[in-house]
Amino acid sequence: MINLSLTDLIQMVCLSRSDIVIRVRSGGTEGVICIKKGQVLHAETNTLRGEGAFLEILRWKDGVFEIQSSGNVASSSIDKPWEHLLLEAMREHDERLDEGRSEPSVDGVEITVPQSIPLLGVENVAARVDIAGDHGEEDDQPSGSEIGDARPGTASPRILRVLVVDDSTFFTRQLKRLIEADQDIEVVGIAANGREALDFLSSNPAVDVITLDIQMPVMQGDTALKHIMIRHAVPVVIMSALNPGQISKVMEFLQLGAVDFVAKPEAHEDATEYGSRLRALIRGAALAEVSCFKRFRRSDQLTGPDHQTGREPGERVLLLIGAEGAHMEWPRLPLRRLCSRGIVLGMQRISASLLPGFADCLGELSGTATVPIADGGSLRPGALHLGNAGIDADFTLRSDPFRLDMEVCSSRSLSWSAGLSSWMGRLSTALGGRLSVCILSGSEPLSDEVLSGLMINGSRVIVPSTPTIVCKRMMQGVERFVRENPLSFNSASYENLTEVWAENASHE
Repeated sequence: MINLSLTDLIQMVCLSRSDIVIRVRSGGTEGVICIKKGQVLHAETNTLRGEGAFLEILRWKDGVFEIQSSGNVASSSIDKPWEHLLLEAMREHDERLDEGRSEPSVDGVEITVPQSIPLLGVENVAARVDIAGDHGEEDDQPSGSEIGDARPGTASPRILRVLVVDDSTFFTRQLKRLIEADQDIEVVGIAANGREALDFLSSNPAVDVITLDIQMPVMQGDTALKHIMIRHAVPVVIMSALNPGQISKVMEFLQLGAVDFVAKPEAHEDATEYGSRLRALIRGAALAEVSCFKRFRRSDQLTGPDHQTGREPGERVLLLIGAEGAHMEWPRLPLRRLCSRGIVLGMQRISASLLPGFADCLGELSGTATVPIADGGSLRPGALHLGNAGIDADFTLRSDPFRLDMEVCSSRSLSWSAGLSSWMGRLSTALGGRLSVCILSGSEPLSDEVLSGLMINGSRVIVPSTPTIVCKRMMQGVERFVRENPLSFNSASYENLTEVWAENASHE
């Protein structure tokens, strides 16, 4: 059984960008709400159409509803965002409370559905809508101005303390459950907007990570992030309903200091797998030294003269690796110089769906041709070939002209750790001393096995000596290995990275 309010149901359907029709009967009145691709397109009762009908349905105290697949919506009577509609319904409810009419609201509606039946995309699922002013202790959630410790009385605090900032009460309840599935992580507060988040941080500074939505009432996510970076310096993970077209908006938040980002779960996603990825991201973000972050400006780019212009690219390959906190390190690199000297591959921890958009943004910021690695082919000098290590691939070095042929081995998708280990091992085997690996920001160390493979094959490692790296654990793991093993290792600034790489390759 599911305890769920009607507003939560509408939020869930819209956030998952689903198609659905909700038919409601209350007394002798009938109503319908049609949602298409996450937008409320139509609402109708016996006497009303459009926004008025939508608000009227949300005023009903009880009734019987039926969930159906949407099919074709015959007409469109609503053009306002669903967020506006729900806020208007909540405003009306608050006004009724102010007038002394404290009848149960839509937030007190309990929707009871057989658990064995999928909630979304089903036909002719009937259920009873009852008034339930109290869902019991199990579902009590701090929200709105009631921000506080999510687990009062806990004897021993968990290792990581997370503040969730999102205006959807349904989503924050589900997110809290996903996060706290790890006994070493605790949600210590929930804020419905940026203003509440700042108020919480002022009185509860012991927060390790913040998950922050982009679009919220009262104070938007970008404004809140600016204040967080100035006043509190807590690592922030952007969490929003993302699609490939919104990556430029996410980049704005990364330029303000967010450590990483993740899309809200889709309706079809496996909750266990999503929760595992989310918790790993939170643990990684918690290691970020946000005080090291420096806002990127185009003047930071290293676009000065290349004294080697006119020379043929050397027969060398540079692999750049970045994960948490590395998104805004890429445009600081001397990418144009590097790409003119040999083949440059980049590995960034990012979902496959957002990789092309990130490549476009990076190309615009850096002024360097940036090509997402997709289905194999020949990698050549002159461009940054950017991937996420999610492809199972093999490599063959060719000459005349110098290129690296990439062949996809199978259709299976690799995790970041497994994919990165595979790519580094196979590149090192194919290239030997022609391969240099440059480590950027990241919270997960490279395995000793992978580093040993580089050493055995004569490949080299470069670690940038820059103060802007916010997650240093991947770099520090390499430095520890170097102290214990005779791996060819160099430290370089962004200013002389091109020359250090060329010097490495001169020993091939």
